[in-house]
Amino acid sequence: MRNQINFLVIVFCLLQLACGRQRQLQENFGFNPPKVVEAKAYKVPLEKMASPKVITASGIKKIVAGKPEIVQLKSNVFPARAGCIVPAGVPKLIIPGGGSFKPPKVVPAIDSPYVAGSPEIILLKDPFIKENNPEGFSSIKAMHGLNSNEISSLCQDKAGNLWIGEWWGGMSKYDGRFLTNYSTAQGLSSDVVNSILEDRSDNIWIGTLNAGVNKFDGRYITRYSTTEGLSNNFVWNMLQDKNGDMWFATDNGLNRYDGHSFTHYTTAQGLPANIIRGMLEDSKGNLWFGANGGLTRFDGHSFQNYTTALGLKDTTEVISILEDSGGNLWFATNNTGLFKYDGQYITQFTAEGGLSSNRISRITKDKNGDIWIGTWDHGANRYDGKSFTHLGVEQGLSNELVPAILQDKCGNILAQGPVAV
Repeated sequence: MRNQINFLVIVFCLLQLACGRQRQLQENFGFNPPKVVEAKAYKVPLEKMASPKVITASGIKKIVAGKPEIVQLKSNVFPARAGCIVPAGVPKLIIPGGGSFKPPKVVPAIDSPYVAGSPEIILLKDPFIKENNPEGFSSIKAMHGLNSNEISSLCQDKAGNLWIGEWWGGMSKYDGRFLTNYSTAQGLSSDVVNSILEDRSDNIWIGTLNAGVNKFDGRYITRYSTTEGLSNNFVWNMLQDKNGDMWFATDNGLNRYDGHSFTHYTTAQGLPANIIRGMLEDSKGNLWFGANGGLTRFDGHSFQNYTTALGLKDTTEVISILEDSGGNLWFATNNTGLFKYDGQYITQFTAEGGLSSNRISRITKDKNGDIWIGTWDHGANRYDGKSFTHLGVEQGLSNELVPAILQDKCGNILAQGPVAV
């Protein structure tokens, strides 16, 4: 017991000694601030410096430079050259109901609106941006939420929403964030959409391949087909004139809808052909209609056939019409390029004069006055009055087939193709 007590006393003393020594070390080696010493440079006098050794260069081999390889950069800008400029002739005047031409047929419209089904709403995934994309194109496809990759038409409404017509997919509304999809499940007469148009009352009209036209007011869908008064169920294009009447281009002539009845115009009333594609109301209020066989102008009472007057052939397919800022009219054809009519002369542009293709699908103009030209087989073209700039897959488009082009309210160019917007 005594030995244990002695052992504990010894351990306690050793601990005290160690702690005291530690405190002493901390006092002797405290954390004092560092000492700052001014640096003094030593400059070596010149007389004490050794002279540098100079060695003459020798053995230098001179080689004559070879001829450099010059690679010509591939440009996508081509000067515009008119193929031919000819004076326009006098159009043929045709009055429906006059001479051998019959008066138009008027058919009462049957309205049967019903509530549209609830649409599918999808949060848009990030659009696809192709690498090596100097023009900055991005694509929206079925993988992002569209019902189909086969895009047929585009329309931007007054609120800024983009309406996308799809072959085999109905239509989709894009508000900048969400895609809202409509198809036969929501009440459309067909999923094969050819054209889309917003009227002055904010209704959305949908022209289909084989099931007439639909009017959608945001809640109700009203269908019009041959049963309800249309002359044909194949609706290529649509237009609303200054009087508010709707015009439908079909495979069996023109249909004018005044809200109560359909008025039918065919070759029997003076059209150059029954298959109508292009439509335009010019700044003077005249209506221009392009057909699979020529071009005509309608002033509300009579037709003026310009097919022969402008040097067009009876086989020419005029599928898109545009009026530029200078009042010139442009006619896009499916097989003979682009025509400009200034009221006196007709000027033709073809692939030999800078266009990427003679098979044009649609033309539109942007806020700068440039004309954008979609083709069926070689992408899009931008015409600035002097040259054509070609835009295709190499510049970032998803496909070389561009059925239509639209400039949105933000100035973006929307080029639709068979696999994306």
